[in-house]
Amino acid sequence: MAVEVKKDQTINPKEAGAVLLKVAALAVILNLALAATKFLLGRFCGSLSLTADALHSLTDVVGSLSVLLGIKFAERKTQTFPYGLYKLENLAALISALFIFGAAYEIIKMALFHAGQVKADRVPVAVAGLFVMGLVTWLFARWEAKVARVSGSPSLAADAAHMKSEFLTLGVILLGLGGGALGFPWADRVAALIVSLFILRIGGHIFLDSLKVLLDAGLEPEIVTRVVDLIRAFPEVVEIKRLTGRRSGRFRFLEAEIVLDISSLEEAHQLV
Repeated sequence: MAVEVKKDQTINPKEAGAVLLKVAALAVILNLALAATKFLLGRFCGSLSLTADALHSLTDVVGSLSVLLGIKFAERKTQTFPYGLYKLENLAALISALFIFGAAYEIIKMALFHAGQVKADRVPVAVAGLFVMGLVTWLFARWEAKVARVSGSPSLAADAAHMKSEFLTLGVILLGLGGGALGFPWADRVAALIVSLFILRIGGHIFLDSLKVLLDAGLEPEIVTRVVDLIRAFPEVVEIKRLTGRRSGRFRFLEAEIVLDISSLEEAHQLV
């Protein structure tokens, strides 16, 4: 199941689907492992923030599954959907954002209304576990983001961004554990609340980006400018009357209305 992606490498569109499926499947497995490890460590040392983050990772499993299914079915074309189901990836990212919001809500509720007592003598074991989880998460998130970038997959990019936020939350939990072990019981609750804010920020970014694509928002100005420059590079182009574009999954579609200085229809077909 190994997938190698080198710097500045691009994935062939025909191979992208298989590569993305492998990465998404690994994300599901990793999130399951993280959820189980956090829950066990949280119960072991009495950390509210760590137990709450286990719930966060459990919702990540559902989010990663939606990404996996979105990628799997995105390129299928039927009579009803002759242009493919590319936006399923954006829908999967949107669903992932909703689960992120749900996780943040549960963490806030636990931090405000549930008491917890950190067991100082067990904190070193939890800290060691956090360091291991942090390293694994950081390495996987970097790799997943690289695959998402070269393939242009929005759902995988959303999952990678969420995984990177995981690394930050682990650092906050570490501070909460330290405070709890030193006799400041409120530190663990504060850590849990800070974790929820990290999660809400990432979820908001993913939600808005996915919603823009689903509502057919225009392409980024820098991409439109680059396309305009490419079109104007042809000496036959007299004028660009209209250029519109939209995103759909990991693809970008553009339509251009241009005036050409040519003498026959055959030349126009060759140029276009």
